[in-house]
Amino acid sequence: MSVVSMRKLSVIGHKNDRRSILRTIASLGSVEIAQTGDMSNTYINKHLGEQEEISQKLARLNFAISFLQESSKELKKSEFSSDVKENQAFRISKFGKENVVMSYEELSNISSDEYEILAVIDKLSNINDELTDIKSKKSRITNTITQMRPYESLDIKFCDIKDTKNCSFFVGVLEKEDLTALSTLQSYCVVKTEIVESGFLVCIISHKDDSSTVLHLLQSNGFKRCPFTDATLAKVKVASLSDELSALEKRRHELYLNVSELFPRLKDFKLLYDYYKIEHEKISIMGDGRETKRAFILDAWIPSHSEDLVFSAIMNVAPSTNCFFRDPLNDERVPSLVMNSKLVRAFGDNITATFGTAEYGHIDPNPFVMFFYCLFFGFMFSDAGYGLIMTLACSLFLLIKKPVKNSGGFFVMFGLCGVSTVVWGTLFGGWFGLTTEQLEAFGLGRALLTLKILDPMDGTDILIMFGLALGLGIVQLATGFTLNGINSIRQKKITSGILDNFSWVAIFLGGGFFALSILLNSSAIKTTGIVIILIGVAMLLAGGAIGKKNPFAMLGGMFKNLYGAINVFADILSYSRIFSLCLTAGIIGMVINIIAGMMPTLLGFAGYIAAFVIYAVGHLFNFGINALGVYVHNSRLQYVEFFGKFFSGEGHAFSPLGRKTKYIYLSDSLTQPKTK
Repeated sequence: MSVVSMRKLSVIGHKNDRRSILRTIASLGSVEIAQTGDMSNTYINKHLGEQEEISQKLARLNFAISFLQESSKELKKSEFSSDVKENQAFRISKFGKENVVMSYEELSNISSDEYEILAVIDKLSNINDELTDIKSKKSRITNTITQMRPYESLDIKFCDIKDTKNCSFFVGVLEKEDLTALSTLQSYCVVKTEIVESGFLVCIISHKDDSSTVLHLLQSNGFKRCPFTDATLAKVKVASLSDELSALEKRRHELYLNVSELFPRLKDFKLLYDYYKIEHEKISIMGDGRETKRAFILDAWIPSHSEDLVFSAIMNVAPSTNCFFRDPLNDERVPSLVMNSKLVRAFGDNITATFGTAEYGHIDPNPFVMFFYCLFFGFMFSDAGYGLIMTLACSLFLLIKKPVKNSGGFFVMFGLCGVSTVVWGTLFGGWFGLTTEQLEAFGLGRALLTLKILDPMDGTDILIMFGLALGLGIVQLATGFTLNGINSIRQKKITSGILDNFSWVAIFLGGGFFALSILLNSSAIKTTGIVIILIGVAMLLAGGAIGKKNPFAMLGGMFKNLYGAINVFADILSYSRIFSLCLTAGIIGMVINIIAGMMPTLLGFAGYIAAFVIYAVGHLFNFGINALGVYVHNSRLQYVEFFGKFFSGEGHAFSPLGRKTKYIYLSDSLTQPKTK
């Protein structure tokens, strides 16, 4: 259906009723608050203090949710497996948007547990602080142990490693593996070396007169002097630090187990987060309205078919409030609400919405996108076996997961594209890359071949398929010009809408008759086609000339429209990608089958295993790479060639108060308008 008609709502009420009215509006889910214009004797109150307070609560809740999610990854590690299994309180909550729908009233109930929930968050915050402190201490201790390890064999305390009156004592680690440079020191030094993990432990005693020479030689060979001065042996200190490290790890283990007991509260955190998100939005909206000392004024947009419902709901909570409804003005930016069936919405959410939103008063492109996207996807993928797998996989996901509201649209879309692929693949005889000879080898294959109409491997059929691909492209372009013409007529641009757009529809129609006359060898049809083409060209030239008084300007406009034909024919050629991608999946699949079929002959019994691997991996790769390619190129055809004719995507999507939640879906009063 087309974009839903909207009405402007203006609410004037007492300030004491404002919160209850906003609460009611949020529960309906069918009212978008608009910026209220300047009015004399009114002012704007931003309520900054309340916004800041709620922002802080949202930040705390966001921390708690993130911390529990990160902790769940930590608790899955093997070191926690047995303890977590015994701790029945631990479970990763699956609570999320994919399976939760509730009313605003149900969500509001979570606010009664606010103080308890925030107290739990304080507990998590303390645990997080302690875990951070433990991590810092462990890192510091680990580094110290690493540095002390080379000195564990020393039988003197660190504090005793010092110079005497006449001797210098050098103790440290030498990184260089070649110790020949130290051989010259043997004549006037006592040198002791020992292999350690980081190099060589070196202990050197020299006379003080030779200390500078010895130190220079050591440093040139990567010598690092012992940095410790503790009054203990290295091995004793390492043992003490290891015990401290074990104690910290034990405490860390206990803290994560304490966190696991709080996982059931994850649902409460998410609910309270969405509740405060709506409260924050409500307070922000107060800044979009105007107010006096005792009254407030608020503007909003609502679907026209929801007018009675919204009015009744507001009157129930604030009978003294005045509500005024009117149609949109020409200069107002009106939000667009597009309501489609679940099948059409799947393409709108995943294809159209990526490009933009339909402008208010324009035609909804989603039904056309669904039709052409499915049509082109099946043609391009063209392997019925792959299409069958895609359809079954998407159907199983939807049956098992049972997504609610608007979720799961991606799988609905690809499920329908899979059906289209099965149809086109059957017509082209594409079944997992099997050749005609291979299909004829068994009964089911022979039955499937009876449904085959075109053979991508046949020279004549290839030309027909190429023409069919371009023909489908022309149909889509003609549809785009038609929709643009209708949009122009709706905007009172009747002349340009008809001449600039329907001229191309006539040219395409005449071209279709001309092509048909060649196939049927009919001069009458050929003449009809030529006449229609000439009418279309005349309309195109007239569209460039009308509205211009200067003859040169008229000629320039006519030439401009005629020159634009180059772009149109370039767009038509873009649809050749439909044909090229149609051949890709089948040919790659056929090559995979040929290579796998050769394996038993080349490798004997092991070849059967190799063939199975090649079949499985090869077809999985072929499926994935071609599905991705078809998705991308099909989307491009919609965005560039199709949308370029009629759809700008510059509309503003209808965004009701209270529906920007993160973890749940809120039920709303939005329904399809009743047809008279």
